Amino acid sequence: MNKILTALCLLLSSSAYAATLNTLEGRVAAFLPTGDRFRDVYGNAGVSLQLESTRILEKHRRIGIWENFEWIFMDGKSLPSHSSSRIDILNLSAGIKFIGYFYHGDLLLNAGIGPDVGFVFLENKLRCCMGCDKPRYKEHKFKAAIGVIAKTSAQYFITKHLYFNLFADYLYLPVHLGRTENCGGFKIGAAFGGEF
Repeated sequence: MNKILTALCLLLSSSAYAATLNTLEGRVAAFLPTGDRFRDVYGNAGVSLQLESTRILEKHRRIGIWENFEWIFMDGKSLPSHSSSRIDILNLSAGIKFIGYFYHGDLLLNAGIGPDVGFVFLENKLRCCMGCDKPRYKEHKFKAAIGVIAKTSAQYFITKHLYFNLFADYLYLPVHLGRTENCGGFKIGAAFGGEF
């Protein structure tokens, strides 16, 4: 993973990274966790809000470098006490994507991959005793983890500089929460963005 991060940093700072096309998009997605224990506590779906930018290389228009900031949030019931629980995951990721152009450049199909750094914030409202509904105190936990993300999207330009994007991503984020648990999953959503 360190070699991937080093190679990505070198690529981002190299002189070959002269961009001809920059995009910025806001993304909203359904987050579908794949870890069994994670789903037992937080359910089968959450919300993912993202901001993503892409730079397409001047000499290689079929290659782009993307950066993404994401916030995933879900509420659930902790095990075994069934107390109220909340998880917030902040992800910072960057990577490379390969771009195919169709319909005179109005439709772009993308596939990419890159490393992800995730910051997991947990809040459990613990009860004073079994059978009591009033929370006694809140327990806060913080974990950081390194994972990987794979991305696909179909991007359609509705004007010369504005586009609509449908995407499906998969995040693998192993986090040690008593035992190692995948806090990642599938993200299926839509985005609206612009080219500048």
